[in-house]
Amino acid sequence: EFYTWNLPRQAFRSLVETTKAVIGEAKGKPFFEAMMKKIESDPTYNLAREFGVFFSEPHLISGPTEEMFATKLIEILPLIGQPLSKTVKLSEYHFSGFLNWLRFDLFKDGADTLMKLGFYPHTHPELYYQLAEAVNIFSGRASLGALSSAGPVLNLVLFAPRFTLSNLQLINPVYYASLHPAVRKWVLMKVLRATLFRWTFKILIGSLGAKVFGPHVIRLEKDPRSSDFGKIVLFDTIRINPDRGLDQQAVVLSRIATLQRKDLATGEIYPIVPE
Repeated sequence: EFYTWNLPRQAFRSLVETTKAVIGEAKGKPFFEAMMKKIESDPTYNLAREFGVFFSEPHLISGPTEEMFATKLIEILPLIGQPLSKTVKLSEYHFSGFLNWLRFDLFKDGADTLMKLGFYPHTHPELYYQLAEAVNIFSGRASLGALSSAGPVLNLVLFAPRFTLSNLQLINPVYYASLHPAVRKWVLMKVLRATLFRWTFKILIGSLGAKVFGPHVIRLEKDPRSSDFGKIVLFDTIRINPDRGLDQQAVVLSRIATLQRKDLATGEIYPIVPE
């Protein structure tokens, strides 16, 4: 989401490359290797690696993999395990290549911004560590700190803990306050731009859809006390959430602040009575 709205040209280019590979012959591992070769040919790649930008390596038993592909349990399923495993492997290579490309592009954008302001890696390395951390957070790879080594185990118990922590970091004012002003400005511009564009998109779809087809066919829930907040609702049964769950943190905060919730079935507002 952050990459799509903030770097639309690069995101579109990466999507085109991925699509070409899917319909062509360079599927799976060859596609991933070709994408990484392009990334590694850029001088900024070593800088990104040095300061901690996460680059996944698909289909490892342990190591830098995307959280949603961390488990290999599907391979042991009887009868359907091996056929499904091939599909999952293919998806993992394409998803990882796409995200690695976008992570690199976003870091490069931030590094170019800092250098134009006179902050260079050899003079202000702490800014580049903060930049790399922000790139990782934007892509759902927040650091688990002291629990980093337990990441694979946590992923079995709590699905995608780094992703969940990333969403919390994005609404944490303490995180933004901890950043250098130059990095903070860059991060906030990316967050605000992504938020503005995604809500503009959702309001256009929800409002126009409601006017053309009626609110029972398509609508956008705008009340943060509802668990449907920020979702496009189709036929009052299908929920489409293009925000990777970011708006659900707003629901929690709104309910805590107002001690109220909106009922999905009736639309009525009810008090939340603490036990």
